[in-house]
Amino acid sequence: MRSYAVKLIIVGVLLILSCGRENKVQVKELDESEFWIDLPDSINLDSTVHGLIKYKVSDSPLNEMAIHKQYTFLYATLSEKKIHSFEDLKEMPHDTFAVIEENLIPIYDMKISGNSKSNVDFQGFLVQQFFYSINSDSMRIITKERRFKKTIKVN
Repeated sequence: MRSYAVKLIIVGVLLILSCGRENKVQVKELDESEFWIDLPDSINLDSTVHGLIKYKVSDSPLNEMAIHKQYTFLYATLSEKKIHSFEDLKEMPHDTFAVIEENLIPIYDMKISGNSKSNVDFQGFLVQQFFYSINSDSMRIITKERRFKKTIKVN
């Protein structure tokens, strides 16, 4: 009787824990960075894209040193062409977005590069620069690039 009660309690706890999870779209790329991309799943060819990206904040690459300054930018494109590196992205039309809160970036007025009614990828890189003060006249800068991608259907 006691083992039956223990099993029932364990099943109940597991059910409660599984019901508390939120369903979010996550895109995991490269270093297992997490992005929550809130953009439409489909758009019309002549319309613009609006939405939000929320990302997991990176830890300082140098844990033993305090960050003097930190800058974060999102470089993105809406294109059929696949990008594999930040250098590839620089060679095509793209937009740059900045953080409005610690880990929230608004996406606005993005247009599709191309004119066919097929799938396009909202893709690009989140680039973070960490500035560390070494002494009164020198800084150390470390840059982290994280890739993301979401496919959008064009009507």
